[in-house]
Amino acid sequence: MKRWHMASVRAALVMVVAGSAFAAPLNPNSFTVVGDGTFNPSSGVTVDTTAMTMSGGETATGVDWGGVAVFTFNSFTLPTGVTIIVTPGGSRPVALLSKSTMTIGGTINISASGSIGGAGGRGETLGLGAPAWAVNAGAGFGGNGGSSPLGSGGISYGNLQSVLVGGSGGGNNGFGDGRGGGGGGALELGSIGTLTLAASSVINAN
Repeated sequence: MKRWHMASVRAALVMVVAGSAFAAPLNPNSFTVVGDGTFNPSSGVTVDTTAMTMSGGETATGVDWGGVAVFTFNSFTLPTGVTIIVTPGGSRPVALLSKSTMTIGGTINISASGSIGGAGGRGETLGLGAPAWAVNAGAGFGGNGGSSPLGSGGISYGNLQSVLVGGSGGGNNGFGDGRGGGGGGALELGSIGTLTLAASSVINAN
């Protein structure tokens, strides 16, 4: 019996989340394919997880599954030199699924932009359980964020085997002229067949 393979990049790089979403590894066969069913763009693709839309080199509308924007295809190839940009500020993490094989040769960028969090990540705040105004303090995630004399860092939280979450944002400087960086977004890649990350592939979740 085949088992599906799941790789995930769930943004916990330095200031990296936001609200949590259901995230036991998703079975691609549980979802209906979107678009024309084949993902193999020749030009860049933009994903908006708030609107749950995909535009540019591929056009599709995803579905919401427990707070995750899910896009499922019969096959999935991201060619070398082609980039998927997941729009910062998106309200949901994103899952890209294939009912057969998946090959990633290009770039997936689900990073924050300045103080705006990546998709499913928090903006200029701290990790869960810490006040947003903790000045100069670091974000929490797998471990506690660094504290400053003016505030405590975010507490550790998150279980990436059960909850798909993006990153926490960092604290600001308290004077309005120094912004904390946004948390990176959250991404799940899943396929029924082999999932290949080519040497040319890049996944950014900063």
